[in-house]
Amino acid sequence: MPLLTKNACLWDESEFKQCKGFIEATDFERHCLWKEYHEKFSWHNHQGWLLNIATLNKRPISISVLFVAVDSELICFWEAISQLADYKLIDEWFKKYFPDIRHTNTGNAHIVIGSKLSRQ
Repeated sequence: MPLLTKNACLWDESEFKQCKGFIEATDFERHCLWKEYHEKFSWHNHQGWLLNIATLNKRPISISVLFVAVDSELICFWEAISQLADYKLIDEWFKKYFPDIRHTNTGNAHIVIGSKLSRQ
């Protein structure tokens, strides 16, 4: 079963499988993490995607994802960006396709990024 709806672009899911974790973050929140830690750790942005993960009442449920390597550990930052955002549906999508990968928000980024952040 494909991870995306049939009208979405194809993408390489191997990056998702390599992720140490998913962090829900707006662009601003991700920038704040970068600003605080980029001088202490290597921080390299990789590619990003717009994913239409479902349709609800003929309206897309879309998230943006951006892969970032923090000290060579791949992290996926994501944000709901469609006009209609169903967070329960998004959470179920992550659990279905990536059940063993940690998932949190920016307030608990150390859970995903690791003890490097909590020691600072």
